[in-house]
Amino acid sequence: MSGPVTTVVAPAAPLAGPAFLATVTHEVRTPLNAVIGMTELLRQMTLPPEAARLVETIHMSGECLLALVDDLLDTSRLDAGRLQLEDVEFVLRDVVEEAIAIATATSGVKRLSVAAVIDPALPDEVRGDPRRFGQVLANLLANAVKFTLSGYVRLRLTCVQTDGTGLTLRVEVEDSGIGIASDALPRLFIPFSQADDDTSRRFGGTGLGLAIANGIVAAMGARIEVDSTPGRGSRFHFEVRLPAGRRSDALALPNCEGLRVVVASRDDILVEALLSQMARIRVQAVVTRDVESVPPLARTGPAAVLIDPRLPDASACVAASRVADVPVVELVPPRSSVTVRDALPLRTPVRLSELTHVLTTLGPEDAASRSASSASPRAGTPPSVPFPRGIWRVLAVEDHEPNQQLLQHVLDSVGVEVDVVVSGEAACEAVRHERYDLILMDCRLPGMDGLATTRALRARPALAHVPVIGLTASTQPGTRQACLEAGMDDFLPKPTRPSILIDALRRWLPPSGADEDAARDLESSRAPAVPETLLDHDVVDELLRLGVFVDMARVVLRHMPAILGELDAAVVADDRARLGLLAHRLVTLLGNIGWHEPADLAGQLESACADDGTIQHRALATSLVRVVLDGLPRLERLTGRAAGEASTCAR
Repeated sequence: MSGPVTTVVAPAAPLAGPAFLATVTHEVRTPLNAVIGMTELLRQMTLPPEAARLVETIHMSGECLLALVDDLLDTSRLDAGRLQLEDVEFVLRDVVEEAIAIATATSGVKRLSVAAVIDPALPDEVRGDPRRFGQVLANLLANAVKFTLSGYVRLRLTCVQTDGTGLTLRVEVEDSGIGIASDALPRLFIPFSQADDDTSRRFGGTGLGLAIANGIVAAMGARIEVDSTPGRGSRFHFEVRLPAGRRSDALALPNCEGLRVVVASRDDILVEALLSQMARIRVQAVVTRDVESVPPLARTGPAAVLIDPRLPDASACVAASRVADVPVVELVPPRSSVTVRDALPLRTPVRLSELTHVLTTLGPEDAASRSASSASPRAGTPPSVPFPRGIWRVLAVEDHEPNQQLLQHVLDSVGVEVDVVVSGEAACEAVRHERYDLILMDCRLPGMDGLATTRALRARPALAHVPVIGLTASTQPGTRQACLEAGMDDFLPKPTRPSILIDALRRWLPPSGADEDAARDLESSRAPAVPETLLDHDVVDELLRLGVFVDMARVVLRHMPAILGELDAAVVADDRARLGLLAHRLVTLLGNIGWHEPADLAGQLESACADDGTIQHRALATSLVRVVLDGLPRLERLTGRAAGEASTCAR
């Protein structure tokens, strides 16, 4: 491994004046808000497979365009020396966990273990610029994910030194990727540059991410260093001084001290991350990579056994834990479905808040009840028990028609009534006639802008305590501070994702306890949306309670046409090996949603393909295709019905 290479910000070719780019990017962001937001809504609907693929392509292209717009603007600011850092209090772990979530989502089909290891000695709250710090982490992680085909990407935060005024934080991003040749290191932080032409062709990208990360770190008074060996991975690291926040224990986590758990996994990165989290909440953990050691450990009476379903013979570990009457927690890998029946699902990468929630949920009730009550909605989807319809009323001040439609769709989907006006003057008039529980305020409006409108509303005593959330596509430094100084309570950047908007509504419009109880009663009394004639009633009922049935069924609908086409081609070519692989995939894909008839046929086909002495594979494949084709229209209708019932319950 080469020695550490100290890097500095390299001059980039001038792109355009910062003022020009700020104006252009604002104009680009406004339609992008509608493109990304509307496609997110479309992704939650039941669409024909080809339409679903087109929507995914549009959404991905919109995300790429938004990232490029942001990178160009940041590069211009760095060139001009105009990058300004905010100085606000923020929860360090929240920023880290969000960066890890983004990196995991962008890892695609790669089987990477992506996790953060956070020193328990670090305080929860620090001062600095959370958006820029998160941008550095996200860019370094994205670079690591891009150049790592298999293995791991690990983010480590360590407290190097602390005193009464702040701390020195060491940040390391390490991967098991392709590594970097020593002669390429000096080019790493030059915009629009990568290690070599072959790397650019294989992995793509603009080369802006590392340059921007290095520029932000330089603005923080530090510098990024790199250790790397070709073929053995890379490690990017820096140390930065952060002032202390007012609250060292800002997370207000439940008390888990004294709990003891067993963790069964062979994923060293996952285990290391879990151990750092358990140290933070003072939970004692016993780790084993050996399946045979789980039964005796379960009999010692831990509070729970956390099982990695990728372990060989994980089902035996589950059975042994249940015999010992110990709750089972399944560490569900990204993009995988829940496979352990009656277990509490805990998706990886694990967030500390979710870990503490699961551990404090453990109690004397049966495991099935725990599983149903602890399952949380998937990021990016509306909550299964949203706001009670007719309770809350919101005023949306927005002059762009596609964005108006987006706000109306999102708020209506979660049971919140919304009135839309197109100007600040209209907003001032609307509040004279109606009472609103929250106001969504576009900052850039014709005539009276959003900041002036907010100040005018705050001047009215009756509106002094109504939450106002700013919405803006502006990326100018100090925008957030200007919004807060004008009297806004919160600030959301455009494009505003539905999930982020719903999270903001949760913060400012919390449902009452009575409403939550009524919603839970409605959810528990809901009849299954799918009859037993096609799918297994018990399987579907469990998936409905977990809130994942519609998503899992849509995966089947999205991928099945391509799989059936491959099956036909393999039959024509008499390719047993390919048929066996496709059959194996279908056993899980169909069985997970309780579609047992074709899943059983797929299992028989897999066995026939492995047996050279049989010629039944052609007949089985033909029967499998026929059964699936016959059932797909019904599955699509039933999935749409289930989605509709979930929406009705949400209202």
